[in-house]
Amino acid sequence: MYDISDDRVRERVADILKIHGLSRIQRSVFVGPGSRAIARDIARAVSRVIDPSTDVVHIVVVQDFEWSMRFVIGSGGWDGESRSSVLII
Repeated sequence: MYDISDDRVRERVADILKIHGLSRIQRSVFVGPGSRAIARDIARAVSRVIDPSTDVVHIVVVQDFEWSMRFVIGSGGWDGESRSSVLII
Protein backbone atom coordinates (compact mmCIF):
# COMPACT_ATOMS: atom_id res chain seq x y z
CA MET A 1 0.00 0.00 0.00
CA TYR A 2 1.46 3.31 -0.90
CA ASP A 3 0.79 7.01 -1.20
CA ILE A 4 3.24 8.60 -3.63
CA SER A 5 2.68 12.14 -4.84
CA ASP A 6 4.80 12.21 -8.02
CA ASP A 7 3.34 10.33 -11.01
CA ARG A 8 6.75 9.32 -12.42
CA VAL A 9 7.91 8.00 -9.05
CA ARG A 10 4.62 6.14 -8.60
CA GLU A 11 5.08 4.48 -12.00
CA ARG A 12 8.68 3.57 -11.13
CA VAL A 13 7.58 1.97 -7.85
CA ALA A 14 4.87 0.02 -9.69
CA ASP A 15 7.52 -1.21 -12.15
CA ILE A 16 9.76 -2.34 -9.26
CA LEU A 17 6.86 -4.27 -7.74
CA LYS A 18 5.98 -5.92 -11.06
CA ILE A 19 9.64 -6.90 -11.60
CA HIS A 20 9.49 -8.67 -8.23
CA GLY A 21 6.44 -10.67 -9.36
CA LEU A 22 3.70 -8.75 -7.60
CA SER A 23 0.29 -8.04 -9.16
CA ARG A 24 -1.80 -4.90 -8.78
CA ILE A 25 -5.10 -5.51 -6.97
CA GLN A 26 -5.97 -1.83 -6.39
CA ARG A 27 -4.54 1.45 -7.69
CA SER A 28 -1.98 1.57 -4.91
CA VAL A 29 -1.95 -2.02 -3.65
CA PHE A 30 0.12 -4.88 -5.01
CA VAL A 31 0.21 -8.47 -3.77
CA GLY A 32 2.16 -11.58 -4.59
CA PRO A 33 4.31 -14.41 -3.33
CA GLY A 34 7.30 -13.42 -1.29
CA SER A 35 9.32 -13.59 1.88
CA ARG A 36 11.00 -11.25 4.36
CA ALA A 37 14.12 -11.34 2.18
CA ILE A 38 12.17 -10.27 -0.91
CA ALA A 39 10.39 -7.61 1.17
CA ARG A 40 13.81 -6.23 2.20
CA ASP A 41 14.96 -6.21 -1.44
CA ILE A 42 11.83 -4.33 -2.47
CA ALA A 43 12.22 -1.89 0.43
CA ARG A 44 15.80 -1.11 -0.64
CA ALA A 45 14.78 -0.58 -4.27
CA VAL A 46 11.77 1.56 -3.39
CA SER A 47 13.69 3.68 -0.87
CA ARG A 48 16.03 4.74 -3.69
CA VAL A 49 13.20 6.31 -5.71
CA ILE A 50 10.66 7.74 -3.26
CA ASP A 51 10.85 10.97 -1.28
CA PRO A 52 10.38 9.88 2.35
CA SER A 53 9.33 13.37 3.36
CA THR A 54 6.19 13.20 1.18
CA ASP A 55 5.71 9.54 0.22
CA VAL A 56 4.89 6.42 2.23
CA VAL A 57 5.08 2.73 1.31
CA HIS A 58 3.83 -0.07 3.56
CA ILE A 59 5.22 -3.56 3.02
CA VAL A 60 3.38 -6.30 4.87
CA VAL A 61 4.50 -9.95 4.93
CA VAL A 62 1.55 -12.25 5.56
CA GLN A 63 1.77 -16.00 6.01
CA ASP A 64 -0.02 -18.01 3.35
CA PHE A 65 -2.52 -19.35 5.88
CA GLU A 66 -3.64 -15.83 6.88
CA TRP A 67 -3.94 -14.86 3.21
CA SER A 68 -6.13 -17.89 2.58
CA MET A 69 -8.50 -16.67 5.32
CA ARG A 70 -9.24 -13.34 3.57
CA PHE A 71 -12.66 -12.41 2.21
CA VAL A 72 -12.88 -11.03 -1.33
CA ILE A 73 -16.09 -9.38 -2.44
CA GLY A 74 -16.28 -8.60 -6.13
CA SER A 75 -13.98 -9.43 -9.00
CA GLY A 76 -10.28 -8.87 -9.36
CA GLY A 77 -7.46 -9.53 -7.03
CA TRP A 78 -4.60 -11.96 -6.98
CA ASP A 79 -5.50 -15.62 -6.70
CA GLY A 80 -1.99 -16.94 -7.18
CA GLU A 81 -0.46 -19.65 -5.08
CA SER A 82 2.23 -18.88 -2.55
CA ARG A 83 4.88 -21.12 -1.08
CA SER A 84 4.67 -19.77 2.47
CA SER A 85 4.29 -16.00 2.55
CA VAL A 86 2.42 -13.28 0.69
CA LEU A 87 3.61 -9.70 0.29
CA ILE A 88 1.10 -6.87 0.40
CA ILE A 89 2.43 -3.53 -0.76
